[in-house]
Amino acid sequence: MFVVFLFKITSRKIWDLLQKKKKDHVTLLTTHSMDEADILADRKAVLSKGKVRCIGSSLFLKSRFGLGYHLNLLTNGRCDLDKTLKLIQQFVPEAHLLKQSGTDLAYTLPLASSQRKIQFSSSLLLPLPV
Repeated sequence: MFVVFLFKITSRKIWDLLQKKKKDHVTLLTTHSMDEADILADRKAVLSKGKVRCIGSSLFLKSRFGLGYHLNLLTNGRCDLDKTLKLIQQFVPEAHLLKQSGTDLAYTLPLASSQRKIQFSSSLLLPLPV
């Protein structure tokens, strides 16, 4: 049995290794981070008080229990929040700002937006409005 503690600096390298090796293998990973579980796992099990409460893919769990998706942006700290939200809402009208922490912005995108094709243009690759 191996126990590995990951720090932000090393976790991305471990993620890449797990992604490469997951074909034809079973890996059991425990995490408190749903983002990490989304990236690394094809199926997830949710435990509560020592019992398995549900098992499924990300889409199944989000459609059954979730509120949607999160869009996380890292800014230079000088972007205009209102203009940025309006830009995102051009593609997903129901999006709203969930939280702002320093240079990080998190937006909630409703699950219904995953049911339709969203055409993201290259305008999202440009600097955010200031």
